[in-house]
Amino acid sequence: AGGLVGTAARNASIIESKAYGNVTATFIASTNTPSYDDKSAHAGGLIGTNQTGTVSNSSAHGDVSANAVNGKAYAGGLIGKSGNTSVGLGVAVSDVGKVSNSSATGNVIAASSNTTDSSNVSAVAGGLIGKNEVARVFDSTASGKVEGISSVGGLIGENYRGVIQRSNTLPISTVVGVNAVGGLVGNNFSTLSSTNGQISNSQSQATVIGSGNQVGGLVGVNQDGVL
Repeated sequence: AGGLVGTAARNASIIESKAYGNVTATFIASTNTPSYDDKSAHAGGLIGTNQTGTVSNSSAHGDVSANAVNGKAYAGGLIGKSGNTSVGLGVAVSDVGKVSNSSATGNVIAASSNTTDSSNVSAVAGGLIGKNEVARVFDSTASGKVEGISSVGGLIGENYRGVIQRSNTLPISTVVGVNAVGGLVGNNFSTLSSTNGQISNSQSQATVIGSGNQVGGLVGVNQDGVL
């Protein structure tokens, strides 16, 4: 679910666009759904899921929430889940899924529950993007309160092989989670065979509150990424 677009695909371009209002996505699955990865709720203030589109000079203003039962929840102030996982290892990040000169203001909440295994939950939240995969984010900002379970960040909850440049979490922000909680990025990770997972010239002025492990003012956990 997105404030402007549900799913941006096929090289879509979102330029100089704004969305106002609250966005909520809920996904409820039975425990026999084939794949856990297929069971997810994506919520973004502007775009719910950005597969191959690019976003520039755009903003979202409002509260965003994603809730999943027996699945994963991805919530982002601008985009719930963004990027292109088909890019091979060792390949540099392309402009596919790029976000530039964009911002989000508002509260972001991701929640997840499991009816058979209470420990098997995943709720990823970011002030700008919930999960960013193999894509570039630059000259962008986020502000507001961000809440999730694991991979919770003031700008991006989970950054997988993505590149973040000149982007910030503003001082009026608060980030709350359990594990992998960071003022800018909750979980920044790449692979040994990839040069991606880079964060440069970026900062966070957010208050960070984590009740579990891997809590940081800038990044909660960094796995083979470059800061």
